[in-house]
Amino acid sequence: MSEKNPTGPTPKKLRDMDPANCFRMPDGYFDELKSKVFDRIHSDENRDVLPIQEKRPLHVVLRPYLYLAAMFVGMALLFKALPLITPPEAPTIEDARVQALTDEGLIRQVSEEEFKQYLLEETQDEYLLATVFE
Repeated sequence: MSEKNPTGPTPKKLRDMDPANCFRMPDGYFDELKSKVFDRIHSDENRDVLPIQEKRPLHVVLRPYLYLAAMFVGMALLFKALPLITPPEAPTIEDARVQALTDEGLIRQVSEEEFKQYLLEETQDEYLLATVFE
């Protein structure tokens, strides 16, 4: 498998190269370059040309788009079903205590008017009163 190198002989090892002449081209390289390029171009014309791409069936053309649409539908279904399969939040101890006090009647619902009246009677903080009564 010996291939002819068009640029000239290549040293086998890097250390065999002369560091002073590492950027020199072989004598007559550019004189022969034009003819070598044209020879290669003309020799490539004789090679087999790639066939023109045939018209692909519609299902082959649409297949990637169908896969993409199916992926989005699958993700939408996953996000819709995810809340259904997650367990509900467990009530905290504080929620249980408040529920127990409410059930026993120790805490009653306070209307907004009763809350404002309580603040007026018990609070001396003017900023809090101004905030509530805005």
